[in-house]
Order: sequence, then structure tokens, then C-alpha cells
Amino acid sequence: MKKRNHLLINRLKEFYSYECQLCTENQKMIIQKEDGTKYVEVHHIKNLSEEYDEEGTLDRLNNLIVVCPNHHKMLHYHKGGYRKIKIVNEVLVFVNDSEEVIPIITNKHLKSDE
Repeated sequence: MKKRNHLLINRLKEFYSYECQLCTENQKMIIQKEDGTKYVEVHHIKNLSEEYDEEGTLDRLNNLIVVCPNHHKMLHYHKGGYRKIKIVNEVLVFVNDSEEVIPIITNKHLKSDE
């Protein structure tokens, strides 16, 4: 049975101060909830339907990134979605099948797929 690790997800959001790892300083559109906390989402780099470990855990640190809702939808849908991470000009980026890139602005835990 596949299960979610909500503790890992919440800790990762805290680790990145509830801010999108892909937004530049000029892009940030903070969504503040009624209780004063910021709203962000966690994206699975490899689809949940494709990737989970032997124990059925869907959430692994090397497969998660904290993103704003806009970047989350972009990663899923823009020209088929961004499913790979690689290094381009010494910068870690998401890459789609059209070879378009989205730089990972803030990163303290991810590595290239290559």
C-alpha cells in the first residue's frame, strides 16, 4: 500500500521557510493564509504514479521540491511538464522534453539526475 509522509513534507516546507524554490526575488507572490502562515505546495519530481520505494512510501527527500502553486502547475503541464533535473551552465534546472529550463533558485537538498 502506498503511503504519504506528511512529516517529511511539512519539515521540507519549514526548511525552505514556506517559500518557492523556483521563484526569483522579483517573481515571489506570497500567499498568506488566514492564520498568518504562507501557502506553498510540494511537487514530486518523478510522478507519484511512477515512483515509490519498496515500502510503498511516495515521499522521498530527493524527489520533493517546495513550490508556489503557479510553478507547481507549470512543472506538471507546460509543454508536457518538467520531469528531469540536470545541470546547465553550472546551475541546477528542471528540463522539459522541449529542452526548456526552469532554474532552481534556492536549493539545499537536490542533485542532478545525471
